[in-house]
Amino acid sequence: MPRLLTPNAYENWTSALRANLPLGGAALILLLLAFLLTP
Repeated sequence: MPRLLTPNAYENWTSALRANLPLGGAALILLLLAFLLTP
């Protein structure tokens, strides 16, 4: 089982999160809009 808390893995996680932030933000906004627009 890989250790997820090594500094290198932490850098990989943060860079992956930064790369996916716009996509995740757009999905979150779409979810919020769908939630608000449903009666």
